[in-house]
Amino acid sequence: MIESYTKNEVDLRNYLEIIYEANVYQEEMYSDREGFSHWRVIDPKKVKREHKKRDDFSFFSFTKEQLLRAGEPDYIERNNSYMQLVQYLTRNYEMDKEEADEIVEECVYETQIGDELGEVITFLGKVIEFETMESVQQLTDNVVNLMNNTKKWTLKGYSSIEIREQSESGLHPLTKPKKNQLNITSNKKVGRNEPCPCGSGKKYKKCCGR
Repeated sequence: MIESYTKNEVDLRNYLEIIYEANVYQEEMYSDREGFSHWRVIDPKKVKREHKKRDDFSFFSFTKEQLLRAGEPDYIERNNSYMQLVQYLTRNYEMDKEEADEIVEECVYETQIGDELGEVITFLGKVIEFETMESVQQLTDNVVNLMNNTKKWTLKGYSSIEIREQSESGLHPLTKPKKNQLNITSNKKVGRNEPCPCGSGKKYKKCCGR
């Protein structure tokens, strides 16, 4: 990718020296038999397996400006869906913008490593108090929007929305629960072998029903 952007051949030794020196400064990567990974990546083998499932899909084509921005320490993309969730939290819960930003940032990282909707909602349940089932539904809608628009390592740098728009591979973004699926407000049960209402495409027993 560096060669494609610079139009020059990259010397591997120089490349490795630069990567190691950058990591001494930023401390955001680690290396193992799988190569270099962001410290948030728990299972790089899983990420690679997901990549292989999409061999016919190229990596997201980032611009030079996007790559330079992403290289800043602690960078995170604060897109519209990100800011909408921050605003929702500050309006409906007793927290300031900084606290809300930290919570949403964690939701983004959970999404990037491949966590499902149920796991993100479980995390949120540990840091904020759900007062009503209606508030859970409203929060879930905002989280779904965030997850659909978050670029993921497992999706080669694409978001679920971008994958849906550019591919007919059968991979779809998370959707809001349909009438015949689990309804949070009514707490209606769903069969263990039925599709999970979070929209992951997995059976309920192997997803949020674990």
